[in-house]
Amino acid sequence: MTTVWRGVYLDDRMAAQMDQVVALVGPDVNVRPTQGSYAGGDVAASAGTHDGAGAIDLAGQDAGMTQDHRELIQAAGRQVGLAMWIRDPSQSDWPWHLHGISVQAGGYWDQGGLSSGGHGQVMDYYDGRNGLASGAPDDGPRDWVGTTWETYQPTITTPEVKDDTVASVNVNGQLNIFVIDESGGIQQNIAGATAWTGWLAGIPGQWSKALSATTDDAGNLSLVGVGSDGVTVQQVWSTPEGWHGPVPFPGVRSI
Repeated sequence: MTTVWRGVYLDDRMAAQMDQVVALVGPDVNVRPTQGSYAGGDVAASAGTHDGAGAIDLAGQDAGMTQDHRELIQAAGRQVGLAMWIRDPSQSDWPWHLHGISVQAGGYWDQGGLSSGGHGQVMDYYDGRNGLASGAPDDGPRDWVGTTWETYQPTITTPEVKDDTVASVNVNGQLNIFVIDESGGIQQNIAGATAWTGWLAGIPGQWSKALSATTDDAGNLSLVGVGSDGVTVQQVWSTPEGWHGPVPFPGVRSI
């Protein structure tokens, strides 16, 4: 089955992978697709890799995007089972972007719904090459070679949640849910195109109760809740640089 993911066509399996990529990189990194799958030969520069399922290109030079952002997206893609590379203008007549092919459930030999070109790139990824005609060495992290979506999914855990510590907010059309887990950390889950992304940690601070979430027109998030001392009301907030805080919320204490 196919779905429209942020304006491009993907198979449902890859849409779920990309939802998880978005969750892993966080709300401060813009994951914007420029090409999807099922292109029917219309993406000349990609040598047919976009003709089948499981292919995507992502913008790599939008305003505010840095090399750190590109590397973060690439690592997240590989973590969830994508052969993903950062493409730069020195390699061909194209702008900075990221190119990803979904490794099929059977791994190296499994073409699945991929085009022959896409499958060839998966084999290149396994073999330590960059997926281009040059056959140059892979220039990305090798930590997740062999990972597929099917082997990644069991690693998504469900937190033990404290009572009455759930907050939700809509961010860029996607429902985000935040909970305080039993360790006092905040975990986040995002409603993607086909499924929830799974719970992700990484928001700073220690918390106990009364969590609330808001967002602004730019998609920046703000979370307010009571700290681990049970008294101090504190706030964390996101910007393109990442999460900030926690800091005490001015003039407010819990009773």
